[in-house]
Amino acid sequence: MPDDDLTNKLLRRGGRASATELDKLAKELTQAKLAEFNDAMHRGTIDRPVRVITLSEGQTVPARVKGYITQERFILDRTPREMREILGLKSIDLITGARVLAITQVLLLNDFENKGYTHLPGGQVWTSTSAYPPGRGAGQWNLLREVTVSLIQDVPPGERYRRGLSDRASK
Repeated sequence: MPDDDLTNKLLRRGGRASATELDKLAKELTQAKLAEFNDAMHRGTIDRPVRVITLSEGQTVPARVKGYITQERFILDRTPREMREILGLKSIDLITGARVLAITQVLLLNDFENKGYTHLPGGQVWTSTSAYPPGRGAGQWNLLREVTVSLIQDVPPGERYRRGLSDRASK
């Protein structure tokens, strides 16, 4: 949790903060997110970190991934097309479906960086030259090193992500 004394001090000053104070808050928030990720992985809750990739025929399930991740709650009960819009992926991504992978390796503080929300692609203000379109505001983090994953569910186009349940079990 962020330092209440620092938070109160900033509020009394109208939110003005020094670079040192901003760095301290960012580190505290990252530590809080790290604890949330690791707890959610352990308990299997919808706050666990996941990596969503395009489902391709004949593709093997990767054992390790790096790159952008989100939390499962942002994609729950969504079709691959809806996931693409929420996550701010390119128009060709997830056309053939989505593969949802759960991060299974305990994360360390230096394993990821906070990139804000997907309406800011890569944590940057969107411009017409941005590589990715803005998403609809899902949390996004960039895994800086490869970590282990397991398959939760392959989601064909038009179907909804149901946390790894078969269609029969989820109805």
